[in-house]
Amino acid sequence: MTPAFRFLYMSHISPYPIWGGEKIRAAGLIQLLSNLGSVQAIVGNETSEQLPGTETGPNVQFHPFDFLTHMKPVVRYYLENPALVRHIEQILDKSPIDVAIIDYQFYGKYIRFFQKRGIPVIYGTHNAEAQLTKQEVLHYAGKKALEKWVLYQLQHLHERIYFPQANGFMVVSEQDQDYYAQWIDPQRMIQIPNFIYSALYPDFTKEKNSTNARKIAMTANFTVFQNQDGLEWFLRKIWHPFRLFEQFELLLIGRGSKEILDQMNPMSSIPNVAATGEVDSISDALRDANVAVVPLRYGSGTRLKILEAMWHQIPLVATSLGVEGIQGEAEKHFLIADDPETFAQHLMRLQSIEVRNSIVEHATALLHQQYTLDVHQERFLHFVKQTILPAGKL
Repeated sequence: MTPAFRFLYMSHISPYPIWGGEKIRAAGLIQLLSNLGSVQAIVGNETSEQLPGTETGPNVQFHPFDFLTHMKPVVRYYLENPALVRHIEQILDKSPIDVAIIDYQFYGKYIRFFQKRGIPVIYGTHNAEAQLTKQEVLHYAGKKALEKWVLYQLQHLHERIYFPQANGFMVVSEQDQDYYAQWIDPQRMIQIPNFIYSALYPDFTKEKNSTNARKIAMTANFTVFQNQDGLEWFLRKIWHPFRLFEQFELLLIGRGSKEILDQMNPMSSIPNVAATGEVDSISDALRDANVAVVPLRYGSGTRLKILEAMWHQIPLVATSLGVEGIQGEAEKHFLIADDPETFAQHLMRLQSIEVRNSIVEHATALLHQQYTLDVHQERFLHFVKQTILPAGKL
């Protein structure tokens, strides 16, 4: 019989209401943990009392904490916050914990806090955050670049000091694992890529594509530099030079999409580009899309937008970086292009009904085989039992 573990989950992210990749991953991890036992969840202030759309809500007790107010820049990377320490201690006084999961960003200084109390720690990453900051250093200039460089140095030093102290380390892609393996034992790592937590999406069945693929969707948080760069590259190097707007409609879906489109003058005047802004339902926004594009040139980790396109049975054209961490094959599960001409050619290829339906069929199978909650729940359970709490410590 699988033991009912007692987890403490801590992240500055407030999963609910759910929108965006960070919150979806956090909500999915909390659901995964609740399927294996009880969860004391320390999260950002805005959250609901139980997991939406599930029957396991009573297994989770939320303990909101105002991370943004208490966790000051710079200081938060290296000094424990007294208010957060008291918050954790109050929980531990009432609720025995088997394993603590510190999820995302730079809270490594709390690893020893738990270990001193006999609680092993799994440190989770949503991506190689310091490397994303380093990418921004190369993008900006002047004072902004200097600020990002200082931030990168603080983050990178934090990684090297604290991350190796964790009993286990959770990454989202093979590339991120290779990066962290420079100073963390790979035997203590587990890859838990982004996955589809089906309770967040309606059952989705799309009729076989039978018309030309005219409607293209790009989903993203467009307030983030990496997505802004990808969109600008797509518009300036692909959409306009190859006059794709004569055959396609491009819809930008997500936070900041209207604002970034307005800023890209004169690009925003090109016909057949529209933006939704933030949406309540990604399923509704994608319902009429024939193709999805992920034209990323910077980034880290795995993209939930890839899996969402697969779930909604939409074929993809992406850069190699865009599909990083997804164990699929080019030409079978998606089309890959790292130069503008090939990207445009692939979009034209997807005018073929046969090509689109073949990719959707294989991508859907891959999604259910490798990127669902159930699959990664079993892997996580094995990791906890074999690496974190071996026989005799359960």
